Amino acid sequence: MKRTTGASGSGAAAGGGNMLLCVVISSLGKTDRFRLLLASLAAQTRHDFVVGVCDQSSDGSVTAAVREFGADLIMFTVASGRGLSRGRNEVIRHADPRVTHFMFPNDTSTLPKTFVADLYERHQDADVLAVSYLDGGVPRRAFPVSHAALDAENVWQIIEPGMVLSRTALEIGGPFDEELGTGAPSPWQSGEGTHLLLGLRGRPLTVHWDPGLAVLGVPEDYSLTATERRAKLRAYGRGYGYVLSTWNYPLTRRVKAIGGPILRAALNNSGKALFDSLYASTGRLEGVIGGARERRRRPDSGRTQPGTGTEHR
Repeated sequence: MKRTTGASGSGAAAGGGNMLLCVVISSLGKTDRFRLLLASLAAQTRHDFVVGVCDQSSDGSVTAAVREFGADLIMFTVASGRGLSRGRNEVIRHADPRVTHFMFPNDTSTLPKTFVADLYERHQDADVLAVSYLDGGVPRRAFPVSHAALDAENVWQIIEPGMVLSRTALEIGGPFDEELGTGAPSPWQSGEGTHLLLGLRGRPLTVHWDPGLAVLGVPEDYSLTATERRAKLRAYGRGYGYVLSTWNYPLTRRVKAIGGPILRAALNNSGKALFDSLYASTGRLEGVIGGARERRRRPDSGRTQPGTGTEHR
């Protein structure tokens, strides 16, 4: 592990109250956007937080970008093989033990300059915090302010770049499953965050939903060709369907998930969307089948409702 000490000295003290945030970033080297993310972190109105970066590039470009901000941020770098979940886990393992909370922005995201200050002021006691992830100024998932406990449906409203987890929550439900998510050595290229959250249902954790706190993102097809976009839709669909199946969601829920993209595109009368939806639905079908095969292959691996010992149905 390489550690870069920023302007605040040898390490970060706990922020307001006892909260100390680690911003977890795993990057393959999209350095233009990555630098914008680091710049947005350096511009925060308070700096008592840590940045942990997993360099998964093959050319050292990520570490070079980190060095540019070494005087402005308290950072450490680690390295790992491919896989977003693997990179996040590596950062979490090496984080200062004083860190109490972790967030997981994509390396294409940025944060408003008061994000950390607002987080510390409003969510000291949160074990799971859902914030907005804005795509073109519009939340990718909409939800109201609440303290609703996690359940089998609302976990799908939380996406990893808009999620803050306490160390306690990660000790209970973590680490991220390295067989799930972008770059994983499996066909299931999404769902790692939802999978982790499903394992937290029924636990004595404090959950906050704050749509007024936002991470600024990019469109899902950012920098992708049409062919790449459709491949991504299919790969992400596989992860979605796999999680539905391995957590034993009802058959009706799985069927709706598979047919939903096509139905929505047909209702919107969009040829492009319909073509894209075929890839998403195909991926979801593949994931549902793959998850069902996994349950048959390993009956003891069935996901259960925490705290009750009964399967979610």
